[in-house]
Amino acid sequence: MRISYRMAACAAAVAVTLAACGEAPEEEGGGTETEASGEQIRACAVLDVGGVDDRSFNQSAWSGMEQANEANPNIEVSYVQSQGDADYLPNLRAQAESCDAVIGVGALLAAPLSEVAPEFPDVSFMIIDAPSSGENVYGATFFTEQSGFLGGYLAASLTETGTVGTYGGINVGRGVTGYMEGFRLGVEYYAEQKGEDVTALGWDGSDGLFAGSFDNPPDGRAATDALTQQGADIVFPVAGGTGTGSFTAAEESGGDVNVIWVDFPGCEFYPEYCQYIPTSVTKAIPEQVQQFLTSVSEGEPMTGDYEGTLENEGTGITGFNEFEDQVSDETKAELEEVEQQIIDGTIDVQPVRDEPE
Repeated sequence: MRISYRMAACAAAVAVTLAACGEAPEEEGGGTETEASGEQIRACAVLDVGGVDDRSFNQSAWSGMEQANEANPNIEVSYVQSQGDADYLPNLRAQAESCDAVIGVGALLAAPLSEVAPEFPDVSFMIIDAPSSGENVYGATFFTEQSGFLGGYLAASLTETGTVGTYGGINVGRGVTGYMEGFRLGVEYYAEQKGEDVTALGWDGSDGLFAGSFDNPPDGRAATDALTQQGADIVFPVAGGTGTGSFTAAEESGGDVNVIWVDFPGCEFYPEYCQYIPTSVTKAIPEQVQQFLTSVSEGEPMTGDYEGTLENEGTGITGFNEFEDQVSDETKAELEEVEQQIIDGTIDVQPVRDEPE
């Protein structure tokens, strides 16, 4: 089975203690020895709202930068935090003026990055969750419709009410709705194959439920309540830190509500809520960030487009955590089969083509 336990293992190795002001921590005695190689570069990230310690999207990107620094001290890493949309353009421009490599974390930074990158042709740029927009830009996108499908199939197999749900933070397009579409399709496929009545709430293929933020847990709690009041007992928040409001609902339900986490292994960042996390649907953001920075240091910057898929392990699910015994052997075997059928095209999962609001 290709379910990405490797992602979970990599995440477990990442320290979640983050340096103040984004500076990479100095290695203490007893750590793994590293050897400087390639050119000495300064790599800078411009984060979206939510903070570097959001235990989700921003932090997964920063983890990749930390891994790059730990593997090669010649890669100096730092970040700046965006407080809102107005910060994206000036933050990107300021980092490009002093850094060799600049990473825009999230689709909301794609448009401003496409404006800044041509102004700095000697700087290497990376944008996460958007395609390349120029000769000096590396775009990393992820076919999360595929991995979301597995998450939806699993949710449909575990629900006791026959209703599950998803919600997004902000509709920024495929970076959010791809997960939601895959989840919906996976639920529908399970219901069709099993002849069971299982309903997926929160996304109908073109529109859905959005909390309105990526960094406000009460918004996530409100969205979760809207779903659970309609009978959903498994919720898939695609909302960054806002999604932690779903954990509050799960805890208060005493386990009647459970949460499939997104982007990064939930049990690694939220061990206190692991009992409510059947699986996580993830992207290999840390690996892509590290590879990009390594390529810049080696003088051969990655450009063009990358798409993470089930086949190349750029996206996947991380296993079943404390639900290992609750997921039947039959379902585990079916997930293996479904995953392979998605890879070989027997199950045709198409990317969403929606536009952000």
